[in-house]
Amino acid sequence: MLKEGSFTLHHLLRVGGQKLIEVEEDYLKGTHLKEWYPRSPTEVHQELSIIHKNLAMYCPGSCFFLLTGCLIAASLGDPQHSSHQCFQSVPWGELLQEIEQLNKRGFSLECEEVSNEDLCSPEQMLKAVKYDNAAIVHIVHEIAEFFKRADTPFQDKNIFLRGMYEAHAQLKTCLKSRRNISHESVVKDCFKKMDEFVAKSNDHCIWQEIHAHSREILQRIENYSFKRRVTH
Repeated sequence: MLKEGSFTLHHLLRVGGQKLIEVEEDYLKGTHLKEWYPRSPTEVHQELSIIHKNLAMYCPGSCFFLLTGCLIAASLGDPQHSSHQCFQSVPWGELLQEIEQLNKRGFSLECEEVSNEDLCSPEQMLKAVKYDNAAIVHIVHEIAEFFKRADTPFQDKNIFLRGMYEAHAQLKTCLKSRRNISHESVVKDCFKKMDEFVAKSNDHCIWQEIHAHSREILQRIENYSFKRRVTH
């Protein structure tokens, strides 16, 4: 943590990549601060407050405002990198295991003739929204809400629901997303079809299709997250 009075004009900021700032040496205190990575919003705000006070002391006038602007821009970080880190913070593999546990016995033979043609294609839906951040947040929330329904036949669904709502809260907090009306419409239409599918015949065969459908959506999002990890 930076201290007040431990910053001089000699320690001009180096902004770039993942690093927020790097101070080569603190001559006043004789300590070294190697790297400072963006953390929680509260921690970032506290650090910036300290730096602002020191900048006001050692860098008055227009220099102060220039460096302040640089710090604010740096604290926001690279949007693509932040988005990548946000996706990695969600345990997609665990969510897939938890949804699997809801239907341990798999498909029943009597349900093989049930057609899922009325459901939207997970692949086409995700391609249509281009794996947009806001759309992913929306989809995760809709799946959780669907499995929260009282008529859901799956037992012990609370662990899965808790994981989904935690994932939704995490993504909503850390993903920088802008509302896209057309993408919202695609997601809403997909889940409306799921609702209508259940309304036709609310039995275990229908819900097995809903389970497989939802699992495929999460699997494709997990695959997308993995691709982002290996390409960064």
